[in-house]
Amino acid sequence: MSDAAKPPLPRAAPAAPPPRPAWHPERLGSALLLSALVAFLALGQAGHLGRPMKRLADDLRNDGPNAADSGHLTRDYYRGLLGDAGGVSKGIPERLSRWLLGLGHEAEVRSDTFATSPIARPGEAFPLRELAPGTSAELAGTRVTVNSHGMRDDECAVETPAGALRLALIGASNDMGWGVRHEETWATRLEALLGAKRGTPVEVLNFAVPSFTLLEQLWTIEERIVRFAPRLLLFTVTLPELRNELIGRLATRVRSGRDLGYDFVRAIVAESGAQRDDHIDVVQRKLRPYTEALVDGVFAELVKVSRARGLPIAVVVLKLEPGGEVARQLRWSADAAERVGLPVIRAFDACRELSSHELYVDPRSDHHPGVAAHAALAAEIATALDAQSALRAALGKTALPTD
Repeated sequence: MSDAAKPPLPRAAPAAPPPRPAWHPERLGSALLLSALVAFLALGQAGHLGRPMKRLADDLRNDGPNAADSGHLTRDYYRGLLGDAGGVSKGIPERLSRWLLGLGHEAEVRSDTFATSPIARPGEAFPLRELAPGTSAELAGTRVTVNSHGMRDDECAVETPAGALRLALIGASNDMGWGVRHEETWATRLEALLGAKRGTPVEVLNFAVPSFTLLEQLWTIEERIVRFAPRLLLFTVTLPELRNELIGRLATRVRSGRDLGYDFVRAIVAESGAQRDDHIDVVQRKLRPYTEALVDGVFAELVKVSRARGLPIAVVVLKLEPGGEVARQLRWSADAAERVGLPVIRAFDACRELSSHELYVDPRSDHHPGVAAHAALAAEIATALDAQSALRAALGKTALPTD
């Protein structure tokens, strides 16, 4: 019989699959571990584990910066505020991870930009953008109202009210109060603390503007602040100006042919060899070695303004992030201000006891100081104003003993 004529062999019946266990130890273990983690985080946030454990729970939930990566915190800081940052993906894996880390409350991914908000307008002179007087809008999840003088502050007269002590501050978004209410900013809290201590009315006029660098802050003093005749000016310094945007903004000025504003800036640009026809990256590369010289120049100019105007100026150096390169940069800036004879308030320790969820507006997406951080900064700055005899002398009457 040929092979083609042979009947086909019977096919064996498929083997029955092994019986599945009623439960899987590895799955059960994963479920129990996840349940325990969720319960731990919930108890920590409710305060049932004590403050140290609550901070640990906060840190486990936090996907914000740590000591290793805090130096990159502000890489796109101003770019985001000015509307140039790219969007944030919200795919399913990210939504799921945020849901787990947020215990069911997905974090808002902030898309607010200062440049496109109704409270911003193109700068009339030196600044790229400034606050538009008499405007109000929702920005970063809170209401921002700008008074008739272009400040995020209550309405005020140019003349200091009789019997009142008037201070002013100039800074950027951390100081304006990005993401917190007006009454929660460190400026408003400092006003209340000083008023309670002195027993007399106190004003702290807030001239801070999102995205301002040290050069815009310097310009604002003579062009806007001096006519309000404050007894003391607080000039704030924070990380972005020292690392990226001071150079980035100056490079933009060079490329656009805009006035550089100050002789020391013109001298630095000339020495760097940066040209208007250079590519923006080339201009930044040429200017970057002069970052410290620019900061030194700003401080030296502050001394000149202080003497010429009879306006005491104190440099306030704010540090929110942990140690490492961030702290080194800020310590250097404080030392540089002191070298030219400016009083310096090193607000370095105010926030060290705060967890990341207390420290930031949103540790997942917005690393501006939150409500608790503003309160801590106000308390530390108020204490520093009493601790330094030069600042007490500038403020006059104080409730605490003098040297």
